[in-house]
Amino acid sequence: MSHAYGAPGYGGISLFAFAIVIYVLLVIVLDGRWWGGW
Repeated sequence: MSHAYGAPGYGGISLFAFAIVIYVLLVIVLDGRWWGGW
């Protein structure tokens, strides 16, 4: 995915990365609540 950073369609890539960040944050928050802050 190194070529993705130099791609002209940065809008789509940033949107995809944004979705990944949101998903990761949600997983971390849910894990912290369910496992007592692992």
